[in-house]
Amino acid sequence: MTEMRESATSYEPVEGDSILVSSQDAELVTSTLKDELGILVGRSEPDSRLGLTLLEFVPPAQLDDRDLGRASEKAPEVFVLGGPGELVLDAVLGRLREIFRARNAAWIPTMGKNRTLTQSIEGGVIIREDEYPPGLAGEPTTTLAAFAPGDHPVRVGLLDTPFVTHPWLSDRTRVIGANRLDPGTPNWRTGHSTFLAGLIAHQAPNAEIVVFPALNPLGRGSAWDVARRIADIAERNAKAAPNERIDVLNISSGTFTYDGQAPLALAAAVALLGPEVVVVAAAGNHGRDPRRLRAGVKYQWGRRPIFPAASAPVVAVGSADARGDRSTFSPDAPWVDVTTQGEELISTYLPSKVAGFEKASAGRDARYLGDPPTGTVRKFDGFAQWSGTSFATARVSGAIAAAVDRDTGVSARQAWSAIRAGLGSDRYLPLPLLS
Repeated sequence: MTEMRESATSYEPVEGDSILVSSQDAELVTSTLKDELGILVGRSEPDSRLGLTLLEFVPPAQLDDRDLGRASEKAPEVFVLGGPGELVLDAVLGRLREIFRARNAAWIPTMGKNRTLTQSIEGGVIIREDEYPPGLAGEPTTTLAAFAPGDHPVRVGLLDTPFVTHPWLSDRTRVIGANRLDPGTPNWRTGHSTFLAGLIAHQAPNAEIVVFPALNPLGRGSAWDVARRIADIAERNAKAAPNERIDVLNISSGTFTYDGQAPLALAAAVALLGPEVVVVAAAGNHGRDPRRLRAGVKYQWGRRPIFPAASAPVVAVGSADARGDRSTFSPDAPWVDVTTQGEELISTYLPSKVAGFEKASAGRDARYLGDPPTGTVRKFDGFAQWSGTSFATARVSGAIAAAVDRDTGVSARQAWSAIRAGLGSDRYLPLPLLS
């Protein structure tokens, strides 16, 4: 289950039934959970590539009365008081660290939370696409250039939702991994990867786009699942010939952490890719957050680092408007490396009825919320208009890919370095639009 608490986590989206630990310490942590806290591990999932193991707890509601009573007596603070037998993840990790620190001269094993990467989440917003779902759009008058990859094509990895193909994209995209689409009328978030692919293809018409589904059709996934997909890409690159490798990896989703440090699983996964792969990630759409205090201390919520974007050497992309000014929803933060237009973009989308729209209400723009305003299903004809740092990110990914030249030895890292060197003090990158 996803945990969203206004206590120690303070708007930190996590998978509340599991933790991540270094694999060499997994057995030690498992036995300590049981012996000291009365918490049982129901599933242990190691990944040798990441050097980490996922420990999934047996939900308290599934414990028998004897085990539950023992656990409540050992560590009552790890349970939600009056709740349905939920664990408070901060209290679990806090107690574990106290125990190990006291026993081992301040040494504690590597442990962390299994964060949720998403585009939106109950109780708050992570990446919100400027508050609105996509709007209707007609077919652009400008089309994609013909796909002519040559003998040494550049490849852009797209780590996102399951992919719905499109006539403009069928010859330049392929999917690796399970592409699990929900039956019936899709939710509007399901078209996220299709929209991104169109933007990448417009900037880099000769690049092959390789989709790695890592989020579900509603745009959500755990850090563990996303990290393992990144590890798959690193493993694939290590085995592939140079001209078969992923050069640029687009990640248009993210998560926050309470301490402002990169999540354990994501940091390990990005490191596996090595410097040859340029990871380009969305800076988030939380720039308008007006809050200035956290636990009574000054804290600018609108500048919170979102991961993996805020991790070096990831390229963090913010959004600008049509004039080149920073979008109000895009964070004004020093870790944002580049901005490009991310507002009112047109791109490829689902050619079908799409569900999940709200009813229009007073003070809100009805053209984004229902067509007609009383409906919750809209009919799209393969194109849409959307805003958000997700989409600015795809455009920058495409621009980097377009500057790669295998024949002359220009790598993705060198391409990004050249682009960055040409940016002004505002870090704005002008790029052509589909219109």
